[in-house]
Amino acid sequence: MARDVDWAAVRSVGDLGAFLSHLRVQHGWTQADVAARLGIPRRYLHELESGKQILAYSRLFGLLDLLGAEVMVRAVDTDEEPDPWQV
Repeated sequence: MARDVDWAAVRSVGDLGAFLSHLRVQHGWTQADVAARLGIPRRYLHELESGKQILAYSRLFGLLDLLGAEVMVRAVDTDEEPDPWQV
């Protein structure tokens, strides 16, 4: 599958939600499809994708900001074995 965006710097809940939404759409899945696959309410997925300030995520990004850090996320081929320590 060709991807428009393979990676993103994630500095907020909104950044993360937007990237996850982008990847979901690229897979051709609806929010209902993904929610059913994960066993979560569709509303929860909608809130995450729309950048709702969920307390745990807000605290995580607050800590990252305080430490001067950011998270980089990238789309991976699901057939490849990702290296969790690759920088």
